[in-house]
Amino acid sequence: KAHLTGLHVKAEIVLPVTENDVIVPESLIEEQERVIELQASAAKTQFDAAIGANNVEGEWRIGRGMASEVLRHHAHASDLVIVGQANPATAVSNDVPEGVLQDTGRPTLIVPYAGIGPAFAQNVMVAWDDSAPAARAVHDALALIAKAKRVEVVTVRAKDDEATDDPCAEICAHLQRHGVNAESVTLRKNGAKVSGMLLGHATDIGCDLLVMGSYGHSRWREFIFGGVTADMLEKTTIPIFTSH
Repeated sequence: KAHLTGLHVKAEIVLPVTENDVIVPESLIEEQERVIELQASAAKTQFDAAIGANNVEGEWRIGRGMASEVLRHHAHASDLVIVGQANPATAVSNDVPEGVLQDTGRPTLIVPYAGIGPAFAQNVMVAWDDSAPAARAVHDALALIAKAKRVEVVTVRAKDDEATDDPCAEICAHLQRHGVNAESVTLRKNGAKVSGMLLGHATDIGCDLLVMGSYGHSRWREFIFGGVTADMLEKTTIPIFTSH
């Protein structure tokens, strides 16, 4: 019974760089505007067909400008933002989803470019470092986590860390009080990128939803998530639920 808002952001007109005050032909501007309008029309057709086929209540909105700026404005009055991963095969990327994570204040679901498989949020992996963004992501995603058939809470520790405590024990106990039987897993840093370790483990266990905090600057930046959030969002083939 969710209300779904479809938001399409029109690109800005790009004027070619000229020398000696050469005037750009108006036809070039008109052609760009024509393509932009066709893209918007095609997007609306897809959205209307999708909500119609799935009997979803929805509305269509158009914005113009930088995608993250437009999306931030509309996201503030929503429960969840759903955005697509940029095409990993293209060198040019837009400012979504990375750009929208920092400022909307809303949880975000990143849909992989390859799409979502037949199962979703049945086998959930939580990337955990006992930080505020990670805690917020877990609690924002609790409605999904509570319905999962399997939940793993995964942390990464340095190879030479001799601590014997379970860094996921408290959050697993908290989830248990919400009816979630979560398993604690600790990965040892082995020289590989943390993003690769987490995504590799998620693939190994057949994860169909990864829950993680999104990070800007933090004291863990070079070790855990701060330096790898964008890397994970770029390379993931698994839906990611994240909060900042």
